[in-house]
Amino acid sequence: MKRTDVQKRIIPRNWLFGRLSYIGNNLRSIVKGNELCLTDDEISKLRKAHILIKEVISGKEDSSEELKLKIQDENI
Repeated sequence: MKRTDVQKRIIPRNWLFGRLSYIGNNLRSIVKGNELCLTDDEISKLRKAHILIKEVISGKEDSSEELKLKIQDENI
């Protein structure tokens, strides 16, 4: 069974969001458990990275709808 254009983009996208969730949780754990081993600048940057990843993940539903519309426009 052939995948549709939407499936060709959504399935890898879901995999990527799963990886982002994994990375985000690891970042949080690294900062939480190793504060004594990191400088304040490093901690700050890692926390910012975690916040950015969390924002991308939380906006997944909205961006998914936007992507579906974009795919439909390309197929017209």
